[in-house]
Amino acid sequence: METTYVVKETTNYNMFKYMNGQRDVVQSRVNKIIADIKKHGQINPIEVNEKYEVGDGQGRLEACRQLKIPVKYVVIPGRTIEDCIAVNSTNTNWSMLDYVDSWIKRAPNEKVRKAYQNIHALITNKKYTSIIAKSTILRICVKNGDKYVDVIQSGKAELRDSMEDTIKMLDFIMQFEETLKIVGKRNNYIRALVRAYNTRKVNRDKLAKRCQALQYMIHGVASVEEAQKILENVYNYKCRNRIKFDEDVA
Repeated sequence: METTYVVKETTNYNMFKYMNGQRDVVQSRVNKIIADIKKHGQINPIEVNEKYEVGDGQGRLEACRQLKIPVKYVVIPGRTIEDCIAVNSTNTNWSMLDYVDSWIKRAPNEKVRKAYQNIHALITNKKYTSIIAKSTILRICVKNGDKYVDVIQSGKAELRDSMEDTIKMLDFIMQFEETLKIVGKRNNYIRALVRAYNTRKVNRDKLAKRCQALQYMIHGVASVEEAQKILENVYNYKCRNRIKFDEDVA
């Protein structure tokens, strides 16, 4: 049997609360909602639980507040933050940063909160994101990084290494900024550089200098394996004893 909810109105905006873990309201999105409400009115009511925590419609609530008009709402008992994420993901998709911010707010303990704070610091650091995509940072820095989407969303994310060691690795990759700018799919080279970084026998400074001197040997590739082979050729150029980056991994 289908449940019917009663649509109510109020100008008492302060009766509503945001759920712990909700993503922040972005003014640019509110501005779009305001423009839409001015044209068509508030078509869809906001949805709240019995505690008047907003499960869907934060932007609409804020738009009505700024317009100083009654906000339409329906009370749906039992709504949780998980329901909120599911609903919002079908409308305006949550980014990985949205999930990270959410878990910082609702972490079950300090260990989880600290892990997500560290991840937030990495994927919002313009020093790294100028060259390394946020998704790549998550893939190479988070445990089980190949499944980083599920790991981040489930609240189980943690760094592979300490924050200090993670920063050292990213700083190493940034030494190749000029080289990475000339290739198409940087992600493949970045992941190959991680393999080089984790190989004990590789002299990291030597690799950086060789890449600068032999940039003509570096070109776009379709896989991590191809990128690794090219970087190995650069590193081992005119050397008798070749070193593979995935040998003797630290």
